[in-house]
Amino acid sequence: MILMAGCQSIPNEQRWTGISGPERIEGRLSITGVRTNPSFSLERLSPDRQIFRAFGIMGLGEVSVLYDKGEPVEGRFEGKRLSAEQMQETLRLKTGLEVPLAVLPAWIQGRADSRWDSRGSPEEFKQLGWQVRRVMQTESGIPKRTELTKGELKIVVGVQRWQ
Repeated sequence: MILMAGCQSIPNEQRWTGISGPERIEGRLSITGVRTNPSFSLERLSPDRQIFRAFGIMGLGEVSVLYDKGEPVEGRFEGKRLSAEQMQETLRLKTGLEVPLAVLPAWIQGRADSRWDSRGSPEEFKQLGWQVRRVMQTESGIPKRTELTKGELKIVVGVQRWQ
């Protein structure tokens, strides 16, 4: 008897279960070496779509990223519409930040993105080379402050409103 076993990767669209979490999160970002603390929002537009917006990030005005089924699909930077890849590269070139946009919504909510491997606990984990740690949360477990660290770079996500 011959027994064959194997793995098959499941495309993201087949694993998608919809966006969980709040309708809208608002707060401030604190970035190592940057004097201004940009405001941000993460808003659920539909069961499959979200938009992340940051205002006043390093003097660049509004930056936004549209997500569909958990994947960044396009962004806006200084009024220009960009693909997700162009947006990632533009952020790196203009700000020096190499934050993985694909996991940003999960990290803002203080949790690992289930599409990528992570090690640790729900309160502190490592994912995609970043250390993510919930520093402060409400009694019901809603993150109020989450630190994202990679090397010398530290981004603090301070949530002011969760609805």
